[in-house]
Amino acid sequence: MNIKHLPILAFIYLLGGSVSAQVNLLPLGSFDHPGVNTEWAEGFNIPNNQEFKVVVEEGKRFLRIENRDPGRQLDYVHACVQVTPEIASLTVSVRMKAANLKTGKEGWHTARVALMFEGGSFGYPAEVPELKADSDWVTKSVELKVPQGATRLNIQPAMFYCTGVFEIADLTVTPRLVKSTQLQDAVLPDGISLDWDKTSVKAINTKRSQILLDGIWRFIPAAEVADAPPEVG
Repeated sequence: MNIKHLPILAFIYLLGGSVSAQVNLLPLGSFDHPGVNTEWAEGFNIPNNQEFKVVVEEGKRFLRIENRDPGRQLDYVHACVQVTPEIASLTVSVRMKAANLKTGKEGWHTARVALMFEGGSFGYPAEVPELKADSDWVTKSVELKVPQGATRLNIQPAMFYCTGVFEIADLTVTPRLVKSTQLQDAVLPDGISLDWDKTSVKAINTKRSQILLDGIWRFIPAAEVADAPPEVG
């Protein structure tokens, strides 16, 4: 694990590994400072031109994408969130709005926040936050299972071969951690007892004894440097 990730992972562990609005790996999704890089995220590369611009209205910032050419896909703005093996899934949530939206020929020719895990050949998620028709502000959320070997999540607010005005705000990414295994004793079958302190030694002769090795054993994991068996588990 990268040492710089320890503080936020420790904070997540204190929350019991649950998704919490307090743990947002993409704070730059508020678009207050969209190009800033953090320990967990690489900022948006917004050019602030006629196609992509950060807009401020009533003190709120959001990203506006405008496409007038149905033959183009505006998908060159993106941010990335790093992932580690401790993260089981990521919940991506975003407020979205669309005006004069005309979708393209294919099902994915929509106004959407495209998502893709990097670090391997994982393909595209079956579901992403998207709009297929005009809409006032609405919140869309998806939970993505983190594939084994993934190193980061690529996030692309985009308009794929569709026209109109697409706006997004309050884009957040919250993690759910892999559940830790709690040590506990196995349930013994009916009629079986441990009797670890009642091991019988049968003398065969003056130089040889016999101890029956059947039954349930205690053991010390070789990976752990310990002088005594664990109390549970």
